[in-house]
Amino acid sequence: MLTHYYQINPEITKEYDAFLLKYTFNDVSFSEGVLKFDDIIHEVLLNQLKDYVLRDITTATCYYLALEKQKVDFDVLCFHAEHTIVKQSAFWEHLFQILNTYLELKMIPAKRLVSQENEKWKQTNVLNIRKLRWKMYRINPKLEQHIKPKRSFLSRANIIKKTKKVFVNDNYLRPLVNISNQQHWTYLRDMRNDIIHYKFLSQRGAVNLITEDATGILFTPKDQTIDHANLSLLLDKCLFDIYNAIEMSYKIIRQDLVPKHKDSEQDDFILIKVLCKNEDNKPKLIPKMFIDIDIDIDIDNGLGDNPLRAVFCPECFSDDLIITNEEHRVSEKTYKQLAGHYIGTKVQIYFEKRIKELDSTSESFE
Repeated sequence: MLTHYYQINPEITKEYDAFLLKYTFNDVSFSEGVLKFDDIIHEVLLNQLKDYVLRDITTATCYYLALEKQKVDFDVLCFHAEHTIVKQSAFWEHLFQILNTYLELKMIPAKRLVSQENEKWKQTNVLNIRKLRWKMYRINPKLEQHIKPKRSFLSRANIIKKTKKVFVNDNYLRPLVNISNQQHWTYLRDMRNDIIHYKFLSQRGAVNLITEDATGILFTPKDQTIDHANLSLLLDKCLFDIYNAIEMSYKIIRQDLVPKHKDSEQDDFILIKVLCKNEDNKPKLIPKMFIDIDIDIDIDNGLGDNPLRAVFCPECFSDDLIITNEEHRVSEKTYKQLAGHYIGTKVQIYFEKRIKELDSTSESFE
């Protein structure tokens, strides 16, 4: 039985190796600029998915294609076709789990993670506060009914809908999610659902509709329940899509290609290169808004010296800088993360350090 379903011989191995050579990942380079922790952690997740594609999905697909090419027994082909169909159709859900958090779509990964007692993934649009606790408005039952948090569970359809609603049309994210919605993927998902919920591929007799209100058992001739020649073409096409989707995902992360939000008031998000004199002109990238604020400070002070600046080195906190004309365009996501960290963390440290320096200087003159 085991050797019947898992056949290995020189001809099959040769066919398998030939199919394996067809599917390759092209290297995706990192763009010059900022590498965020968010990018690194999602790169790790994407690497795991890539390894899974190479190890599980590609192996299953190439083995089935090799067996089909060798025209092995029909039941053996059905056995491996089912395995490959399930593996391939699950790919998009795995990829969208990664994009869900990277794109900050805030969808709940799985329904089983949520219960009445577990509020970890509860969300609400009330006051736009993501983690507003349920107990804060449980006091009034009538109010509770109207402002109950809306739960958005992750699914392929929800991902497509949300990305189209939130982000402008672009050349990377939109085509990526659209691949999963193409007709051949719909057909593959239908086959997967039939295998799990209706009938297995080699099943000859199955319940079917005879009329609108009557069912009956319909039988298919032996070894004709599925066309393996057409199925092999479908699985081959889908595997190319999977490889393409992985590459496009790497591009979005490594080259900072997340599209801007539709409701964004900015068209460009620019970082300016500055050189820190305190660190031998070591280059740093600063959000342009702080360069503009710094210019305004000089204008307001009659172009005189101001002890507190808006632009400073984010590492040593020196404000003895050379501001260059070199610009780096980044995504809205990157720009907001850097600006938020600059304002929320770096500015306070810089002000405290600068004020201490000014106090020490004034004390030395007393």
